[in-house]
Amino acid sequence: MTKRLQTTAAMSCLKMLLTVFNFIFWCSGVAILSIGIWGRIGMDKYNELSTDDYSNVPYILIGTGAFIIIVGLIGCCATFKNISWLLRLYGLLLFIVLIAELAAGISGLIYRHPLQEGFHKGLTSALHDYGKDGHKSDSDAVDELQESLECCGVEEPADWLNTTYFTNNKQYPESCCSEGNKDDCVLDPNQGDDVTIFNKGCYKKVASFLDKNMVIIGACAMGVAFFQVFGIILACCLAKVINSNKYEMV
Repeated sequence: MTKRLQTTAAMSCLKMLLTVFNFIFWCSGVAILSIGIWGRIGMDKYNELSTDDYSNVPYILIGTGAFIIIVGLIGCCATFKNISWLLRLYGLLLFIVLIAELAAGISGLIYRHPLQEGFHKGLTSALHDYGKDGHKSDSDAVDELQESLECCGVEEPADWLNTTYFTNNKQYPESCCSEGNKDDCVLDPNQGDDVTIFNKGCYKKVASFLDKNMVIIGACAMGVAFFQVFGIILACCLAKVINSNKYEMV
């Protein structure tokens, strides 16, 4: 009887720990899903201006987040209903997610520089094609980027001076204007200090964003992956205790 009480106490402790783990794991899935949706909605302008196509990345994040949420629900069901085979399946699914997150974290750290280079080349090309027939989508993307990030040019506003647009118009595009009222903005560089445009290049802002956030995201992905080892161990231990308890009852 004492041994059975010990088994019951161990089961209760494991179930409590696994429930806490499931909650944290499920929240991580919601976070990844949210990042994927944000990437799909808010990162289009960056992908459109890059020479490399990363349009599938948000969908991968959305799929991964949704899968984690489903796995978390399976874990909750297995934990509360004491289903040992489902707990083992849950542990296997956790291992699959662990491998995927490790791969994603390492890829994020490795490919952030190629991503920056692709964006630099694409943005430079978009500046030279700005305002030309057949390049309206690129021109709109450049305008949206400069307005949202409050930047002008690739490395600096002077990058516009060698473009076809500047040759034809003798001024920066209105999206470089740092004034809320476009009518009061001076875009002609010949007016010297009266020019009121954003003084930082867009590439520097994007590169800085990627350097800071890709490292954080990659490190978090690997950290969460190693945290899942704890969940795998808990799931396997609880499945074993449940089976032991069944044998004792028999």
